[in-house]
Amino acid sequence: MPEPGLSSKTPILDLEQPLPLPPKTRKSGPKAVVVLTVIAVFVLKTFFIVVIVLGYLGISLAVTAIHEFGHWLAGRCVGMRLSYLVIGPVKFMLQSGQWRVYRRSQFTGGLILMSLEKVRRVRRRLIVTVAGGPAISLTTGAIALLFCRAERVGGNPRIGLPVAAFAILSLLAGILGLRNLKFRGYAGDGVILRMLSSSYEGAKQQIAAHALQMLYNKGWDASLWNRRWMSMASSPTEAHPTTFHSDWLHYLLSDDPLSASEHLERCLAGLALLPPDQREENTDQVYLEASVFMALHRNDPHKAQTWFERAKHPDRASPILRKKAKIALNYTRENYDLAITQLDQGLSLLEQLPPGIRVQRLISSWKEWRSLITAKQRQALSILQ
Repeated sequence: MPEPGLSSKTPILDLEQPLPLPPKTRKSGPKAVVVLTVIAVFVLKTFFIVVIVLGYLGISLAVTAIHEFGHWLAGRCVGMRLSYLVIGPVKFMLQSGQWRVYRRSQFTGGLILMSLEKVRRVRRRLIVTVAGGPAISLTTGAIALLFCRAERVGGNPRIGLPVAAFAILSLLAGILGLRNLKFRGYAGDGVILRMLSSSYEGAKQQIAAHALQMLYNKGWDASLWNRRWMSMASSPTEAHPTTFHSDWLHYLLSDDPLSASEHLERCLAGLALLPPDQREENTDQVYLEASVFMALHRNDPHKAQTWFERAKHPDRASPILRKKAKIALNYTRENYDLAITQLDQGLSLLEQLPPGIRVQRLISSWKEWRSLITAKQRQALSILQ
């Protein structure tokens, strides 16, 4: 806790400052397209403009879907699995072994995440997976361009124009995919390919990050992750738009409450700078960790409860973290009976995990936590007596 008269070094965590707001983005794009299309119809007195707009959106979605299919096909050929997919206004996400579908505000754009099943020859497999998207875009674009030369296609505007548009957009997607560009905060294929092929530190970070993603997809709590992989993945690289992921891993690795609080503060501030999809995925687990930290290290039940209530979708965090947050809240409120009951439930949850050194260490730490709460309970009862 900060001393009276002194400003906190973690003002967001201590609820002295509000969370930063995300930068304003143009969400009026789809509405503007509709309005401009309607105006064009009245001015030009033809509905052909509607056909052009719908045709462009349809071709753009087709180009995006084929590009992401190239990543998927290449990834499957080298033993990777799909865990995240965005195609235009729809997002598919694998959470706790189940696929969930979400709606997006954007009409265009795409993103895919192929995850490891085994940590073996990772660098080669990642290169193949990343290169699959631009490769199939260039290939299909070239094939469509050749079709435009055919009399039946090129000589018929109703067929030739859409095929030509598809060829141009596909070739453009393939060429831009190989450039060192970022799209809406995400590193393009060219950035990642360059990191994997010519940067030792970049390749190491990417390999470790995918290894951790594999553990996340399997439902492993962050407390069970390989700490060496976490240390390797925490290096900031140009593949990430902010230092959020680095600060988050440093927070999980830190054993010093002061250092942990500084990293958690930067994570809370950095949420606003993440791309919308990543911000949505990470917000609730950061809030729950803030609740646990305020309860266990600051002994502040009010602020711990405030952070806990800010997590609107706690089911997106791991079951162990959710249970830990509830135990910490009851502990700091001195509801020791309920805290012990929930801790026993958490231990039962941990004992169902596959046996291993990290699982045993986590079980031991929770048992020590139980002993501490039991001692506090006895002390409170002796005072009452």
